[in-house]
Amino acid sequence: MDDNLTDQQQAEIVKKWLKDNGMSILLSIALGISGYFGLQFYQKDKLRGYENASRLYAEIEFALKQQRISQAQNLLQEMDNNFSDSPYQYQSHLALAKLHMDTLDYDNAIIQLEFVMDNASDESFKHIAD
Repeated sequence: MDDNLTDQQQAEIVKKWLKDNGMSILLSIALGISGYFGLQFYQKDKLRGYENASRLYAEIEFALKQQRISQAQNLLQEMDNNFSDSPYQYQSHLALAKLHMDTLDYDNAIIQLEFVMDNASDESFKHIAD
């Protein structure tokens, strides 16, 4: 600002600038705040999803250790429906394939391995299933 302006003139310039730019500033602040809280919500929701997938994977593992194949398959279906393309989904299919191999049910083991090979986005799961 010009040093030769009076306080009244400087106040008028600031008022005019705020009138011209005030709404943009408020919208920018509101957008920043909503973006921050939106990101926090997204991260918490994603974490909750991983926790639920982890819990379901633990249930599948327990069912497989008890050799409750029917229960494990039902839980695996729930995993496929709710947590598709998660590492827990592919780990579950690999665990079921292992149980089928241990019980000499090679056809069902191949089905589980092919599912992982066809659907996994992570190359390491495809490599394990191959």
